[in-house]
Amino acid sequence: HDIYSIEDLKELIYEIKQLDPNLKVSVKLVSGNNIGAIALGVTKAGADIIQISGGDGGTGAAALMSMKHCGLIWERGLLEVHRVLSENGLREQVILRVDGSIQIAHDVIMGSILGADEFDFGKMLLVAEGCIMARVCEKNTCPAGIATQEKKLKERYKGNKDHIVRYLTQVATDIQEQLRLIGVESLSKLRGKTEYLSLNELATFAENKNLNFDNFFKKIDVLEEIPPFSPEKGHHATNEKIIKDLWDEKNLKLTGKMTLHKIFSTERAIGAGLNGIMAKRISTLRSLNNNFDLGEGQILLKGSAGQGLGVFLVEGLKIDLRGDANDFVGKSMSGGLIIVRPDELSSLKPHKNSIIGNCAFYGATGGEAFISGMAGDRFGVRNSGTITVVEGVGLHACEYMTGGRVLILGEHGYNLGAGMTGGAVYIYRPHYEFINTDYIKQVPLTEKDYKVIENNLELHYEYTKSQIAKEHLEKIGDYVKFLPKSMIKF
Repeated sequence: HDIYSIEDLKELIYEIKQLDPNLKVSVKLVSGNNIGAIALGVTKAGADIIQISGGDGGTGAAALMSMKHCGLIWERGLLEVHRVLSENGLREQVILRVDGSIQIAHDVIMGSILGADEFDFGKMLLVAEGCIMARVCEKNTCPAGIATQEKKLKERYKGNKDHIVRYLTQVATDIQEQLRLIGVESLSKLRGKTEYLSLNELATFAENKNLNFDNFFKKIDVLEEIPPFSPEKGHHATNEKIIKDLWDEKNLKLTGKMTLHKIFSTERAIGAGLNGIMAKRISTLRSLNNNFDLGEGQILLKGSAGQGLGVFLVEGLKIDLRGDANDFVGKSMSGGLIIVRPDELSSLKPHKNSIIGNCAFYGATGGEAFISGMAGDRFGVRNSGTITVVEGVGLHACEYMTGGRVLILGEHGYNLGAGMTGGAVYIYRPHYEFINTDYIKQVPLTEKDYKVIENNLELHYEYTKSQIAKEHLEKIGDYVKFLPKSMIKF
């Protein structure tokens, strides 16, 4: 969600693969004009699966406007993606999956001819387990007891897994029969064979509407497949070393050690490998309802970090960087602690210079961060639980924030708080003309707020030795608190 460029997507895919090299990454694209060019970039970005979604199907929960204008038919998009990837020698590097009211064997056969490897069944499987298409999925009032958490409604659920199995078995049987009739032994042998297509009885109607289907029958010029150029499977060297130093494979917990690494901007997603291992362990222990303690580990860094420093950070880990970092610091972190402070030899004033890049703490849900310096644009976007202290931010800070707390010690850019529905922002002498007053409003500071500001300034000084934090301990009264209007009782 909210990926703004192929470069951002490529970075996210890289971070996921550092989290766990065995994960398969699926990217969903809506069928539309020029989808082939987009799919080409997504494939080069390292995706394992491209899902092409047509404008039909769905459970009916979407608004009428969305249902009428949500994309072209999947046949159109699938054909273009298959053709473009084939013509550029990249077809075998990615799985093409299609969805959009796939219901019967004919749909699957057609999808295979147009280039699909896999198929998603959605609406028909819901119908098989009792969905009556009431179109209230988002209201928690599903009369069939499927899309609801209401106990009384859930008791109405009469679904049976055998109904789904029977439906899919029948579809598979029909597919086998149709393959037998056309003399093809498997769906994979049918992939891209558009010579099996012909215009049906609606061809005259289509001509009268000036519709041209020549593109569906044009032969695809397949370029010889080029060698895969996606990153090799496995963690980069720094992540491997962090795992080796801080993870006790025998006891499945952190070693409690502190490691120091010299880093460069070419090293991205630092810490992600260990975060992935710990997240799996935490998930396993939680499923057993056990009280657990995985210990603690500290990663000390010196230099310039690449994108994604501390991405997916979990509880128990501390990252302390002396230097600077690129975009996406703390992206999707759920716990732990991130500290970024200037190198001791730096002569720059931290609160007047950027020390981390754009989109820091994007989608973060927990943990804490203390940044002795300024951040770039879109700081704390979609933050839903992380506590951050920073000495300045750029444009669009705290956008779509739903929780957590942000303390800004210095300058801030335009449009702060746009779309914000939760959490709190404390700003030292804010520029009121830069505040998005459509969403957030100033509220009086309480005694609790004064204590919150004081505690965070003290922690910021303790972790980073920030002089601005020390000075502001005497200026707490100059801070202003903003809350989303939806949280304020009038």
